[in-house]
Amino acid sequence: MLANVTFSEKEISLIRNIMKDNVGIDLSDFKIPFISRRINARMQLKGVREGSEYARLLDEDPLEPLNLYNSLSINVTKCFRDPNVWETFRANILPSMIQKIGVNETIRVWSAGCATGQEPYSLAIMLNEAIGAKKIHFKITSTDMNRVSISIAETGKYDPKSLSNIPTELFPKYFQKLDDELYQVRDVIKQNVDFIVGDVSSVDIDSMDLIMCRNLLIYYSRDAQELLFKKFHKSLKQDGHLILGMDESMLGTIGTSLFLPLYPRERIYTKAKEDLS
Repeated sequence: MLANVTFSEKEISLIRNIMKDNVGIDLSDFKIPFISRRINARMQLKGVREGSEYARLLDEDPLEPLNLYNSLSINVTKCFRDPNVWETFRANILPSMIQKIGVNETIRVWSAGCATGQEPYSLAIMLNEAIGAKKIHFKITSTDMNRVSISIAETGKYDPKSLSNIPTELFPKYFQKLDDELYQVRDVIKQNVDFIVGDVSSVDIDSMDLIMCRNLLIYYSRDAQELLFKKFHKSLKQDGHLILGMDESMLGTIGTSLFLPLYPRERIYTKAKEDLS
C-alpha cells in the first residue's frame, strides 16, 4: 500500500481548479482534510504517488473527476440510525406536523445527502404509520451527489444488517424478502420517495415541512455551512423543522439565528420567525 501524501496548498488549488474547469465541480466548499483523505484514497486505487501526478491524471482521464466527486459522498447509513432521534421526532414533532396538514394536502420532506436511501425510506415508514387512515399525503425528495448511491436507493434493495432497526412487526408490511441476502422496499413506500442526483448546495428545493441533513455538514467548510443554513432556512416553511446529525452543531454559525433548538441533544430545530438571511 502506498503511503498517504500530504498536499501543498498549490497542489490542492491545482486539483480544485482542474475539477472546476473540466467538469464544473467546485471543491472549495469541502474541508481540506476531508478532500485530502479522498484524494489519497483515489491515489491508492490508481497507484499514484504524488499530488502533481494525480493532478495530471485528473486532467487527462475524463472519468477520474467523476470518480473523485463520487468519493466525496458518505454512504455509511442504515434504517432508523440513532433511534433516539427518530423516537423524539415521532413522539414530539410528527403529531403536530400531521395535525397542521389539511385534508388531501401533502407533507413535504427533503432528505439531503440521502446516500443509498435508508433514511428517506425510514421516514416514509414512520410517516405512513403515523398518518394511518387520515386523508393526507406525503412526498420525500431525496438528494445525493453520488449517482451510484442514488441508483441503489431507487432499487430499494438492502441487506438485513442495514435493516436491523426496523421493528419486526413492520417487516412484512414494508419489505419483500427476495432471498437470504436481500429485502426490497414495497411500492406502498417507494411511490412516495423521489431520488435526485445533486449536491446539497446546488439543488433548488422550497416549501418543505421538514429537512433531514444528517452527518453531512461535518465534511463542509464553515463558510459552506453558513450558506447551507441560509439555504435550509429559505427552503423550509415558516413552521418547518430541521434535523442534523448527532456530531453536527450550529454553534458559532448563522444557524443559531436562523433556527431555534427544540431538542438540542437530538439536533432537532425549528425555523426562526424572522428571515435573517
